[in-house]
Amino acid sequence: MLREVGGLGLTTTDLVNARSLLERNPKAIKLIETNEADSPFAVQLFGAVPEEMRDAALTSSQSA
Repeated sequence: MLREVGGLGLTTTDLVNARSLLERNPKAIKLIETNEADSPFAVQLFGAVPEEMRDAALTSSQSA
C-alpha cells in the first residue's frame, strides 16, 4: 500500500544471519526477497565472522 501512495525512502530486510545466507538457508533467502519497486533496498546482516559478513554482503548485492 505504501508503495502505491508514494513509496518509501528506504526498504530494509529483517536481520539476516550472514552464515545462514551463505549456506542458502531457505528462511534466510526468503528474508531477502524483494521486487523492483522496493528501491532503494538494504539487507541487514549480522554475524561474528568478518569474512562471512563480507561474503554475505557480496552475495546479497548480487541477488538484488
